[in-house]
Amino acid sequence: MRCVDRMVTGRARLLPLLLLVLVSGCGAAAYEQRLQETAKYFAYVEKLDANLAAPFKAGSIDELRVPLQFREIKAPPLIKNEKGEVVPPDVDPRQPNYLLMEFPKDTLIATWEAPFDVVTKDGVEKRKGYIYALSNASMSDPDQAADFTKNVLNKLAEALRVPTPDYSKFDAEEYPRAKMYTVPNKFRVYRFGADQAVIDGLPYTVELYLNEPGGDVQLLLVVVLPVGIDSKEKLAERIPMMLESLKANKKKQPIKKSGPAAATGGVAPEAPKPNTGF
Repeated sequence: MRCVDRMVTGRARLLPLLLLVLVSGCGAAAYEQRLQETAKYFAYVEKLDANLAAPFKAGSIDELRVPLQFREIKAPPLIKNEKGEVVPPDVDPRQPNYLLMEFPKDTLIATWEAPFDVVTKDGVEKRKGYIYALSNASMSDPDQAADFTKNVLNKLAEALRVPTPDYSKFDAEEYPRAKMYTVPNKFRVYRFGADQAVIDGLPYTVELYLNEPGGDVQLLLVVVLPVGIDSKEKLAERIPMMLESLKANKKKQPIKKSGPAAATGGVAPEAPKPNTGF
C-alpha cells in the first residue's frame, strides 16, 4: 500500500513539472515566431531603404519616397522686376517644358528627375525621366478642383498629340499588391503607352496615378520615363515601392499668393534661366 501511495504522490509531483515544460515549449515557439516576423519586417525596411530616397513631405503629401536615383528639382526663387515688384520667374524648371505645356502652378507640389542611359536604334543616349506630384488642394475654384485630374489628363493628351482619353476608363490598382506591413494605397491609373508618347523623337511612357485620400482632394503622381532604360535601374520594382510609400492627407491647403517659390522663403534680385528638358 505504501508503494502505491508513493507512486501516486510521485505522479502528482511530476504533473506541474510536465505542465511547465509544455507551457515553456509553447512560449518558446511563439517567441521564435515573433523573432522571425521581426526579422522579416526589418528586411522589408532595409529593402525600402536600399531602393528609395529619403521621405519627402509637402502639401497634400505626408510622406513619399521616390526611387533612389531621382533628385528633386528645386523651385526657383521669386525675382524683382524693374519696378521693384516681386514676380515669378519666366521659367520654372519643375514644369514639363519639353512637352510645351505646364501644370497649373498652384497644383505643382514637387518635381524629381533622373538621368538614364537609354538604348535606341542609334546606340545609347542619355535621357531624363521625371516624377511630378500634384494636388488640387490649393485650388480656389471648386469646379476646376473637381475636374483637376481630368484637365491634367487632357493637357497631356494635347501635348502628346494623341486623342483625348476617356476619363471614366482607368486601371484600379493597389500598392503594395501583396499583404505587407502597411495599408495598401488605392490608385486610379491612366497610361499613355510608348506608341502614343513620343518626346524628342524617342518613345516614352507617361503614367498618371490618382490617389483620393478624402475631402475631395485629388493627389496625382505623374511618371514620365523613356523606353529602353536598363533593368539594372530597378524601376520595375522601385516605382511600385514609391506608390506603396505614399501617405497622403485630405487637408485643403491655404491659397498661395506669392507664386511658385513661396516655399523657398526668400526673394532673389535675379534668377538665371536654368537648363531644362533633355
